[in-house]
Amino acid sequence: MVSVQVAPARKAPRLRLTRRGRLVVVLLFVMVAATVAAFGAPPARAAVPSVPGLPVTAERPQVLDG
Repeated sequence: MVSVQVAPARKAPRLRLTRRGRLVVVLLFVMVAATVAAFGAPPARAAVPSVPGLPVTAERPQVLDG
């Protein structure tokens, strides 16, 4: 029989961040969140379903001079 020696289980090395590293991570997260909020998310008024038969002029009502 061949005996196989199993290495003792080591803890995973903990990711240590310095104060500067933590600041960089926070700044990156804020920049990504701001970019997603600015470009990725649809505007809130686009989620309102339009009522059939009514013109979609809720933001600027058109005055018809007739």
